Amino acid sequence: MKKFPPIILFLIIIYSCGHRSIAPSEEYMVLDNVEYVTGFPIEVDLSDAKETGFDVIGLRTFQIMDSILFISRNSSEGFWQFYSMHDRHLLGELLNVGQGPNEFTRSIYSENDFSLVNEGQLQAFAYDMMKGCIYKLDISKSLETEELVIQPLPVNIDKSLFYAKVLDDNTILCRELAGDATCQNRFLIKNGQKQVPEVLDKLNKAVVEDGDDGFTFNVISVLISNKGKYIVEAPVYLNYLNLYTLDGKVSKTVCIDDEIRSISSIANQKIFSRKSTFLHIITYDDFFAVSYSGYSSMEEELGIAKSSQIMMFDYDGKPLAVLNLNILASAFDIDFREGTLYAFSSSTDEFVKYEIKELLRQIVD
Repeated sequence: MKKFPPIILFLIIIYSCGHRSIAPSEEYMVLDNVEYVTGFPIEVDLSDAKETGFDVIGLRTFQIMDSILFISRNSSEGFWQFYSMHDRHLLGELLNVGQGPNEFTRSIYSENDFSLVNEGQLQAFAYDMMKGCIYKLDISKSLETEELVIQPLPVNIDKSLFYAKVLDDNTILCRELAGDATCQNRFLIKNGQKQVPEVLDKLNKAVVEDGDDGFTFNVISVLISNKGKYIVEAPVYLNYLNLYTLDGKVSKTVCIDDEIRSISSIANQKIFSRKSTFLHIITYDDFFAVSYSGYSSMEEELGIAKSSQIMMFDYDGKPLAVLNLNILASAFDIDFREGTLYAFSSSTDEFVKYEIKELLRQIVD
């Protein structure tokens, strides 16, 4: 493990004053305050991967919720599975693909389509875009009774929305295509009313030239995770993160390189040569973390993409640590009780874990 002395730490995380001015615009999906990270105070090489002990077919993403492992998989029946973290046994399966009132038009495995809530009882909100409906599930009760406990939220959702995530009892964060599919509009449905806070309006300025090409539109698509009042966006091709609160008190862009990439510079590249940046994002109580690729889809197809990084930041946007993994982690999570990082690679179907107890002590304590 590499740990730098205070003066070096100051130098590698200092944010340069010499960068050209970047502001929210069609070319830059950023916020007014742009900061640059040129290094991390802690760097760890993780190569001693161990099997997790979970035998899951079709795994797409997962989350660790205290003593329960949640698995979302590519399946038409029981596409959500729940396992005990203690003895790895299957606790139950929920949700099917179908046309019934409590069935989904497709399996829900993108974390942009669901969120888990654990406040004494494990619950979930899942968005079915084809039905224009957000469902609330009582997972704990469903597993206990072996009967699906689910109900649609009493809110009108337009089927044109490709994203609708519940932030709290009164607030839903939404995204829709606009401008002939050249841009995406973020807005809130709050107490049944549509609102566009200033911080979202700034991010909505981003535009791509070719809206007919879904891959081009992906240049400004983002992964979103939220913890309490904080929201973090991670674009799938751009080299920066957006960290904000809806009241605008926190509003900053964190670039992981020494120069921000423009939207057109990525959109003009051939699809298979575009370098992916962020693959997965997750928020914790004290920090958030992103999985970083740096490989193109062509390199993934050729089997060249065999590594990735997990970058950790606090909620001021300051870098905490970077973990160098020997797999391409399309999903990851941390079991804080074990002090273990779990990681899954969709390209190789590897589901492994790494011991990171000492690292967690340093960044959390």
